[in-house]
Amino acid sequence: MKKNHGKRSLTLLALMLVFLCACTPQEPAAPSTPSAPPQESSSQQEPEKEKTSVDSIMDSYYLDDHPEVVDTFQTGLTVGRLIPRYSTDSTSKETMLELCKKLQDGEKLEGLLRFEKEYYALVYDSDEALAGSVDVSDGDFAIQGQSDFTAEAGAQLRQDFRTPEVLETAIAVGKIDPATAKLKFCDIPYFATGALLYDDTQEYFIPTLGEAMHSIAFEVGALYPIPELAAMLETHIDELFPPMGVDGFGNSYTP
Repeated sequence: MKKNHGKRSLTLLALMLVFLCACTPQEPAAPSTPSAPPQESSSQQEPEKEKTSVDSIMDSYYLDDHPEVVDTFQTGLTVGRLIPRYSTDSTSKETMLELCKKLQDGEKLEGLLRFEKEYYALVYDSDEALAGSVDVSDGDFAIQGQSDFTAEAGAQLRQDFRTPEVLETAIAVGKIDPATAKLKFCDIPYFATGALLYDDTQEYFIPTLGEAMHSIAFEVGALYPIPELAAMLETHIDELFPPMGVDGFGNSYTP
């Protein structure tokens, strides 16, 4: 009898333990951490377009790191990339002849250009259509002049360089070293407006305006070696600066 009584005691003790465990409140399970979205492998990401030699040369033509342009005339137009203006200091027959001699003697045109302390830029309307150009001052980056383009006149009035294929050709035929080549706005007053393409040893003038104040018809986008350009300039010097006549009253005039 004692043996059965001991078994019953053990059975009752086991039941009590089961009851106590069932009544004891359990801690809530910690929420599972959501798995992170799968990361796109580097092989799936779109690779950045590698900058070409032509891209680097074109970048040298612009000033991209500058304060915001001040819309002085409240045009509401979007201003494109700023192009620093450079020109030769040759606004008379004497200074133009001096320029010709320096270039024919081998002096670099790039070294004779001076910064005009202003920038040229194209402007676009709300539909991103080309609307004209503006002149921007160097000090306060404010618009100080604006020219409107019409669809017909735009091609004739634009002064920006827009023939990058010319750079590709110049590199391909070995006319320019892409490692050191640069592009600069270049204006020779009364004679030509364009861009100067140059490296450590060579220079070429590339007209951006075909029409000028003389009989020379420049080919827009063509490469003109600087000695050839100087010879053209010297040949037309009297056309650019006609000799002055004197009337019967002693007044000077241009014939």
